Amino acid sequence: MRAGRVYIARQIGFSVLVLWVIVSLSFFLRGLSGLQPLTQGDFGSGPPSGSGLSISAYLGYLGDVLHLDFGHSLAYPFGSVATLVATALPWTVLLVGIGTIIALTIGTVLGIILAWRRGSVLDTLVTPTVIFSASIPYYFVALILVYYVGLDSGWFPIADAYSPEFTPHLSPTFVVDVIQHGILPVTAVVAATFGLWVLPMRNAMVGVLDDDFMVLGRAKGLASRRLMMRYAARNVLLPVVTNFAVQLGYIMGGAVFVEVVFNYQGVGWLLVQSVGHGDYPTVQALILLAATVVLLTNLTVRLLYPRLDPRLRHE
Repeated sequence: MRAGRVYIARQIGFSVLVLWVIVSLSFFLRGLSGLQPLTQGDFGSGPPSGSGLSISAYLGYLGDVLHLDFGHSLAYPFGSVATLVATALPWTVLLVGIGTIIALTIGTVLGIILAWRRGSVLDTLVTPTVIFSASIPYYFVALILVYYVGLDSGWFPIADAYSPEFTPHLSPTFVVDVIQHGILPVTAVVAATFGLWVLPMRNAMVGVLDDDFMVLGRAKGLASRRLMMRYAARNVLLPVVTNFAVQLGYIMGGAVFVEVVFNYQGVGWLLVQSVGHGDYPTVQALILLAATVVLLTNLTVRLLYPRLDPRLRHE
């Protein structure tokens, strides 16, 4: 029990240290650039106080970050950076969350099937196809969907997260409209990422199919479905979870291209708009947000390791 608490404390401490380093680097880079964001008190009243690389400025910056105060946007001067990010974040969570869940489910199930039927015609045909699909860029998939499914057929909307006549609110009509606008962006994320889960799952499954516990299960006459799902699949959860943590940054980066192609007003779209307008306070906040999400995901995965593999509890 004590070893478990030490492990948790060590992992949390390491993540906090890495986050502090990232925040500190963002402060020093901002200071070296000579730029300072406008805070609520500074807006419209001249240059902000506490500029430069002084200790007081650094401590003030850490306090602002802890309070999620990144100043005012330079592109939208009457809106705070925190408000802009809070408005865009739910759309990215919706897009990346749903897309990743669908892609992970499809990829995991397909990987299990290909491993179980390794060497078959299905495995021979599907595996190279998956390798090819995993190499296709996000923006290419998005453009194909825009042209053939959006413009050519007109089946689904090709721009925005919802129709212009709506304001975000919880109603059946608005929810249906959001779903219609989200089908193509989510499909682009799924098509570009499901291959990331197929091959790792297939290879991990192949690695355990001839292990002693699988041989014993076959000797006992256990059904193939039970062997595959309750024995083999459960023993490859660790590499699958690790792969999720590794691929998250890639998925978030790809979602930026999807949001830009579909003009989907999420965090990625906001990042590109902010870079184009030189809105560095918003860019800085979005980079810190992305780093925090990746750190928290990796921390969660590391905390799950002892649960998924009991052998790690004694290390």
